[in-house]
Amino acid sequence: MTRLSGKRAVVTGAGRGIGKQVALMMAGAGAEVLAVDINEQSLIFLEEQATGKGLRLHTHAADLTNPQSVRLLAEQAGSTLGDVQILVNAAAIVVFDWIETLSFTDWKKTLAGEIDSVFLVTQALWPFLKTQGGSIINFSSANAHVALAVCRVCLFGYHGFDFELPRHAGLRLFSLLQL
Repeated sequence: MTRLSGKRAVVTGAGRGIGKQVALMMAGAGAEVLAVDINEQSLIFLEEQATGKGLRLHTHAADLTNPQSVRLLAEQAGSTLGDVQILVNAAAIVVFDWIETLSFTDWKKTLAGEIDSVFLVTQALWPFLKTQGGSIINFSSANAHVALAVCRVCLFGYHGFDFELPRHAGLRLFSLLQL
C-alpha cells in the first residue's frame, strides 16, 4: 500500500509543467487521478506516459474559465472517480506584459485564467471535497514576485481564497508559490 492508495484526486494544468508532474506523482503514489488540461493533445501524451509506467490516470480536456466546461468536469469527476478527496489547482493562463503595455483584454484573460479558474473548479468540486474532508492545493504564479502587476493581483486573490475556504468545511488548504 502506498501513501495515496484509495485517494481520488483532480489535478488541473496537468498537460505540462508542475501540474503534469503532480498528476504523475500522485498516480505513482497510488491515487486515482483525473488529469485536466485545456490542451487535449498534451493529455493524450500524458496518458501514454502514465500507461507506460503502469499508472492509472484518467484525462479530461476542459476550459477552466468556462462555467459550463467546469460543470462537465465535475460530472466527469463524479462518474470516473466517484468522489474526490484532493484538488490540485495548477492550471494557469497568463499573458506576460508590463502594466504600461498590457491590454485590458489580456488583463481580464489572465485574471480569468489565474483566479476565476480556481474559483470555478473549487466551487464545482466543493460537494465532493466537503463530504470527504479533502485537501485543496493551489499553485500561484511564479511571476508574482516580479513587477508584473497582473500576477501580483492574482497572488493576493489566491491568498484571500486560502484564508476563507477552510473555515467553512474543515478542509485542509495549501497554497504554494512557484519560484
